[in-house]
Amino acid sequence: MCSFIEVADTFLSFKAQKYSCKHLEKRCASHIAHKFDECLRSDALMNLGLSTWLELLQNDEIKVADEKEVFSAVIRYARKQGDKKDEVLITLLPLIRFPYMDNKFLIEEVEPHPDLKNIPLAHELIHEVCC
Repeated sequence: MCSFIEVADTFLSFKAQKYSCKHLEKRCASHIAHKFDECLRSDALMNLGLSTWLELLQNDEIKVADEKEVFSAVIRYARKQGDKKDEVLITLLPLIRFPYMDNKFLIEEVEPHPDLKNIPLAHELIHEVCC
């Protein structure tokens, strides 16, 4: 479960996005990136805005045991966005580090994923890695 600090960062990130304070949003995303694996255990990440997710996934210091977890979190976040799911996936998928995933997972889990069937970009990204 996320600690108070991660929840506070999520709240600050939301406020930073709402009031267009890009510097604060970037700092919050950086801090969340360092605690990403912990935040995956709660729904705190699901409350972030798309711009914060962009900052988070662009952070080279994102702490996660397995990139598969990033993929799953992005899918969960996109689903939560309802009608904007495909737009969110098109924006965030290129930031997932697919080369760090094993080919078996890409072929058996990512390629046939039902949320990606109408997104040609997803299949292009996977084929860049596998082929």
